Amino acid sequence: MKKNLEYKVLKRLSANDNGEYVDITNLFKNQTESHRVLKQMRESGHIDYFTRNGEKQMALIKYKGLLYMESLRPNLSLYQKIYLSLFIIFGVLGLLSGFVLSPSNSEFQTLKNDFLDLKNQLSPLNETNKSYNTTIKKSQNDTLQTKNYHD
Repeated sequence: MKKNLEYKVLKRLSANDNGEYVDITNLFKNQTESHRVLKQMRESGHIDYFTRNGEKQMALIKYKGLLYMESLRPNLSLYQKIYLSLFIIFGVLGLLSGFVLSPSNSEFQTLKNDFLDLKNQLSPLNETNKSYNTTIKKSQNDTLQTKNYHD
């Protein structure tokens, strides 16, 4: 919990870092815990801290505090690392397949000519199939009609 409080303080101070002291009174619910954490952070050289009128807590972040905040920043979880690595791998493979592995113009023309030759060879078969194509009337296909079977 101490690390969370430290990170919370350092994040607020770095967001409002303009060289002036920042009011951090409303960051804490437990004032005794806040005094202890702020005192430790002041002793370690991360912040400069004082209490104004016994109520307002004012603090200023130091360079050492910025470095410490970076070390407290949460790292990527295992799931995020796996997802990121798969995203990169599939992105690279997608680029390779789109640019490097595409057929050259001469290969494309060869494939196109082969397709047209095969289409011309099969066209007579297609014309003979058209002559055998008959339409089925509804009465021939309707199974609910009575059947007239002759003995």
